[in-house]
Amino acid sequence: MHIAVLILFFLAFGVGFALQGRYFVHMLQLHGYDTHVQGQWITKKFTHFIPKQILALLTIPLIAFVGDTGIILSGIIYIILGYVYKPREYRQPMQYKSATMKVILPVGIISCILYCIAICINENTMIMALILAVLYVVVPFIIMLVNSIVNKNKKRNISQSTVKEETT
Repeated sequence: MHIAVLILFFLAFGVGFALQGRYFVHMLQLHGYDTHVQGQWITKKFTHFIPKQILALLTIPLIAFVGDTGIILSGIIYIILGYVYKPREYRQPMQYKSATMKVILPVGIISCILYCIAICINENTMIMALILAVLYVVVPFIIMLVNSIVNKNKKRNISQSTVKEETT
């Protein structure tokens, strides 16, 4: 029974995490891959995000101290959080361009490594819950960090190509 509960929990977390990550990458794309603008947007919407992040952090004591029931409740929390971040109709839908993939791939690799570590140490539920909750909470900042590294020349390249087009 415990293994089945853990499998369902990891699936629920994975879905919630992926939908949240997709949402923040889409917002980054809408902000023109400008990390500064994305940071300002997150700061402006801080009160909108904080309850969701607190809810994710509440899964730590649930998983660590309540046992299988806490794991089930935490899975339900991550499903609810996934529903909150589910893709919606936007004026500009997300486009999977090279700049987007440059962000998604490293963030996905980092997340998968931490996710696998959490799965491997599922015997210590406190550490497992801590890794997953912190991963969920910091993903918007991981996305901004990765973007600032991989897309730092994007603006410069755009302005250089504009100059080339104007001179020819």
